[in-house]
Amino acid sequence: MLVADPMECLVTTLREAVDGLQSIDADGLSDVELSGLLVDLHTQSARLGAARVELTGAWDARRAWSTDGAKSAAAWLAHRTHQPRAALNGEVRLARRLRTMPVTAAALAEGDISAEHADRLSKGQPAWAGGGLRPRRGDPGRSCHRAGLG
Repeated sequence: MLVADPMECLVTTLREAVDGLQSIDADGLSDVELSGLLVDLHTQSARLGAARVELTGAWDARRAWSTDGAKSAAAWLAHRTHQPRAALNGEVRLARRLRTMPVTAAALAEGDISAEHADRLSKGQPAWAGGGLRPRRGDPGRSCHRAGLG
């Protein structure tokens, strides 16, 4: 009996989900359906990004990228994914910082904050500098709510 690799199954399921999303006829959706889909996609995209950052952190901590002579994690990723090294440097740095920031990592994993917010928080910058989360009155910096949503 052949047992499929669980990681391969997850990636295949993700690939099929993305294929399904790409096949949606946006013109056939109502404004409400399209709006809801976009909100859901943004939330799930943040969650997917969080999973990628978490895995990047574990991979970087092991220095798995160095086994074939790469000089850095970002260089290894850039070579294999054809993404800009500068962006990948930022992702690797965020992954390193989030390993010591479990509350921020959890908020990112839930899709409550974006990677950009997590990055600002990891640098000690207020997330609302980019228009996202703001401290509640009377509790600056401890409890946040979505800007403009009360």
